[in-house]
Amino acid sequence: MEVRGSIADALILVLGSRTPTDARSLQRDLLMAQRHLARYSRVVIVSPGREDVRSRIQAIDDRLDIVTNSRGLSPEAFDGFAAARVADLLRGSASALVTTNQMWSGEAAVRTAWALRAAGVRTALVARGGFCWSRFETLAEGPESVSALAASETEARLCRAADLIATTTQAMASDLSWKLGIPRERFRIVPSFVPSAAKPNPTVLREPAEILCVARLVETKRVDRVIDAAAQIANTSLIEPVVRIVGEGPLRRSLEEQATATGTETILESNLDQQALFDRMRRCTAFVQASEFESHPRALLEAMACGTPIVAVAAPGASELIAHGETGLLAEPDAAAIAGRLTALITDREGAALLGESAAAEAERFRFARVEQFEIECHRAALNVSGTDDTPGATPFAERVSAYVRAMPREQAQAFLDQINQDLASGLASGLASDVAADMIETRPQPDPEVPVDRSVAS
Repeated sequence: MEVRGSIADALILVLGSRTPTDARSLQRDLLMAQRHLARYSRVVIVSPGREDVRSRIQAIDDRLDIVTNSRGLSPEAFDGFAAARVADLLRGSASALVTTNQMWSGEAAVRTAWALRAAGVRTALVARGGFCWSRFETLAEGPESVSALAASETEARLCRAADLIATTTQAMASDLSWKLGIPRERFRIVPSFVPSAAKPNPTVLREPAEILCVARLVETKRVDRVIDAAAQIANTSLIEPVVRIVGEGPLRRSLEEQATATGTETILESNLDQQALFDRMRRCTAFVQASEFESHPRALLEAMACGTPIVAVAAPGASELIAHGETGLLAEPDAAAIAGRLTALITDREGAALLGESAAAEAERFRFARVEQFEIECHRAALNVSGTDDTPGATPFAERVSAYVRAMPREQAQAFLDQINQDLASGLASGLASDVAADMIETRPQPDPEVPVDRSVAS
């Protein structure tokens, strides 16, 4: 039996502004945090969302402490407020672990960890991410885009400041290790997990020719390929496919227009709760993933666990999970190839069922209980390497925060330090020791203008 406080006094999970805040996404993101209530005395959730997000989190589990942006502060001001608020909540604690849910919440996580250290709490920082954010933005917007450069810099600063980096796959760990020059031993693999409710139901009959796609409706997910593939099937056979798309995003209207133009019967649904989504997975003929870059895709794993026949583009992420012809079918990244694979599943129901059974067996490797142990081991290891000296700043963490600030462009670093001073002066950081800003400034080395900021993005 787990003992509360057996890992540390407190766990702080920092959610970023890009983190989906619908009920289903929060339910999944907070599932592991709820389990950690058994081994941490307190679990604090930090979210830049407003009171509606607080209400959703409380509805999931009212035992969680919650820090949200109820004042409507700017992102930079909220980071300072959240760090101060967490330090106040945990005053008197001996130990804590701060972790992100994705790399984009890195700024708030580092400031929170630093605030706790400055308040005398032994604190470990884990940079956890489900995918390589910088690579994703590079593929989506281009290597010189503002979003790609910002993602690369934030990701680099977080990883360099962290005690350990938790990635979902070996490939992601190797990518970040090579790109950032971080020793491989500072990485741990904590894959995406499959909820216990995601499982086959042999009593449920699959709808004939229903194609399911679960994705954010953005360009990189290439949901348009699924609609085009269905249109090609309808135009070249007697099959009348139905496309069911579950997700939200800016391309919703254009996808509706595409479906109308091609004559493809398409149902677009907003984000469903977990049980409703798994029911869709059990009833469809096939699940399709058309994107060309994923890390350890959650929806694909869940569909596999439900015994759903899979068609996925042969690309990073899917290729690591799907053995072609054994646990699913892989296709080239074009609508014609996807249509061919889907036709094979629709016309060979027995073969499709066998693929679904094999997929469900493969997904058992990622059941929650197993992944939970990986995360527990990661947390314990991070606390072990965070240092044992009770004197604040006497551990390697201070050196990593120095590297974090050093990695910023000069103007951004000064703005970062100015914001800490402003937080103190305005009372947003009322509970922090008054020397936080001074300590941060002291750890900020004088920048060498001849040394460029590392903006590289792995190809």
